[in-house]
Amino acid sequence: ALMYAGQIIEVAPADEFFAAPRHPYARALLRALPAAGRRAQALAAIAGTVPPLTQDFAGCRFAPRCPQAMAHCAGTLPDLTAVSAQHEVRCLLYAPGAPAVAGTAPAAATLPAELRATPAMPAEPLLQVQDLSVRFPIRGGLLQRPRGWFDAVQGVSFEVGRGQTLALVGESGCGKTTTGKAIVQLLGRIAHIDGRALLDGRNLFELSGPDLLAARRQVQIIFQDPFASLNPRMRVFDVLEEGLAALQPDLDGRTRRQRIEALVDQVGLRRDTLDRFPHEFSGGQRQ
Repeated sequence: ALMYAGQIIEVAPADEFFAAPRHPYARALLRALPAAGRRAQALAAIAGTVPPLTQDFAGCRFAPRCPQAMAHCAGTLPDLTAVSAQHEVRCLLYAPGAPAVAGTAPAAATLPAELRATPAMPAEPLLQVQDLSVRFPIRGGLLQRPRGWFDAVQGVSFEVGRGQTLALVGESGCGKTTTGKAIVQLLGRIAHIDGRALLDGRNLFELSGPDLLAARRQVQIIFQDPFASLNPRMRVFDVLEEGLAALQPDLDGRTRRQRIEALVDQVGLRRDTLDRFPHEFSGGQRQ
């Protein structure tokens, strides 16, 4: 069963659903899946956001975002309609007596030209990591002096071009997160780091003070567990504002709010969610 805005909108056996989804929302979701055949193409996106469930719905809940919406969709509540023995769809496109409407097959996404184009890769990589090694001291005794070293990362090198995505894959505990933390200098006081990490030709390991702060405005890290990254005692707006205040102290309060509101719009969250606490979000919203 597929749900949208608190309501089941399509029910079918799994094989039949994925082979031939009927609801426009279902087809839009499947077009957004990455696949090998879509490399160098922008993924489809569903414009707008899920409506708040506190409102009264006079028609189809998906109508404001539906590319196939008809004039009467906004004022007519759709029922679950059987389209086969085990397949039901809550959509006026399939209501009894509905006129045949073109576009029952997945439609191509309408994207801005700058998103459809594949960015040209510059000759010089954006990030170059060269022979990165990270060692943690093994301490012991009353004074906790180093007695040895644990090698967490040894001789790692890679490059990332502008506009590229690099996946660093390995089993748990092999050093993936340690590599990321070392690059953004989160291990400087607890580990010994060798090698170089060049961002636009500048070695991040040699930066300090204002230069390091400026570089950190360009490089950010998102940890695996979003709930652990959000202070449960702070509202989401305050959590997001804290980062802006630290990295861009020249911005006033009004400008910071405008930036944060633009960010939640960009990721498909409503602005009223900024006044919530992290526990009031779903897992996907927290991420």
